[in-house]
Amino acid sequence: MRLFIAVLLDDPVRSALRSVQDNLSARSVKGRFSSPENLHLTLAFLGELPGAVLDLVKSCMDTAVSGFAAPLTLSYSHLDRFSRREGDLYYAALFPSPALLQLHAQLIEALSGANLPYDAKPFRPHLTLGRNVVLQPSASMESIPFSVPDLSVASIALMESKRVQGTLVYTPRYRAYLV
Repeated sequence: MRLFIAVLLDDPVRSALRSVQDNLSARSVKGRFSSPENLHLTLAFLGELPGAVLDLVKSCMDTAVSGFAAPLTLSYSHLDRFSRREGDLYYAALFPSPALLQLHAQLIEALSGANLPYDAKPFRPHLTLGRNVVLQPSASMESIPFSVPDLSVASIALMESKRVQGTLVYTPRYRAYLV
């Protein structure tokens, strides 16, 4: 199973981000844009793991959220990009949130303590909107409207990623709720 742990979006945030994607796509000559139902904020990418470790991952998630009062509020700040040779990765950046960073740190600590593998890249909270994006010569990132409401987070989700008839599908396998 290909797994990751994420913050899922509510409908108003998903709709606003879809609008940003549409504007970005309209100003691009190429790009692959995430489907709206797959938009999420990754907290930890676990990769391929056997189903036998699901209970251990769930326990780590429960440990990570303990002590967090719900809801945790996340605010999106601006559209940004990671430069890539084959086209840029555009994302919605978040304002720095000490609570989100603490939640991530507690999750990583729990995963490490359970000897579960995860992608150890530095955590840069962002939500990927499009990959391999090349803007039209007359367009600029600053010309793309960006207005996204705050996201109220009450849980984190264990997600399974798989291809179904050629389409990437993310399926929630478990949720750990903030108290």
